[in-house]
Amino acid sequence: MSRDSFESAWIRESELIARGMGEVDFGPRLGALERPPITTIVTRLSQPTAQRIHADAAGIDRKIQGHYLYPADDIHATILSVGDFLNGDGLLDESTLRIIVDEIRKTEPVRLEALGFGVFRTCVFVQLWDPSDAMYELRIRLYEALNRSIKVQASPPRAPELVFANVLRFLHKPEPKIRDVVERLRYRGYGTLRTETAELVSTDKFLSRPATTSVLTIEFGDTVN
Repeated sequence: MSRDSFESAWIRESELIARGMGEVDFGPRLGALERPPITTIVTRLSQPTAQRIHADAAGIDRKIQGHYLYPADDIHATILSVGDFLNGDGLLDESTLRIIVDEIRKTEPVRLEALGFGVFRTCVFVQLWDPSDAMYELRIRLYEALNRSIKVQASPPRAPELVFANVLRFLHKPEPKIRDVVERLRYRGYGTLRTETAELVSTDKFLSRPATTSVLTIEFGDTVN
């Protein structure tokens, strides 16, 4: 994936925010249980890199205030949302879990370059560039394998080529000035990360601790088990 995808997203989304067209996803209050909860596969960013990212995100938060700042331990990249693959009881069948485990275990740890910050209309995020396209390929393989296992076709992943981690989620309509605040950190750079583990979780939109249950942890490249 080219870095141009992040550049295109910045031009499009930051312009909308500058024009006062930012958005808020008015879901349940923070920490409240969602009905149904979100079932998704994530990979948490390693420490201390996540601490450095969090510190800079906290600086943005102090300037704009009133939004949700992700704790360093909760900063994560979503691999794939799997809510469409739940059974009638709101759970994942054993065969579905096996597909998820197998696809992740046969994928070597992914190297991601943490480039700096960007914005969507709903959040501020850190850009995670995947020069090998390994995360993109994993997302597509997972989706296609899971989709073959169900009768009704599930929605395809949105923008599977973009890998990012939210650091600040808007709780009210963001001020247009946030574009200038974030732009100062667009090329900050936080070094290289490796995705050592993936985590299947039942959670809310924030991955907040009160609402998050870890269902399964899977190691990348673990072909022994």
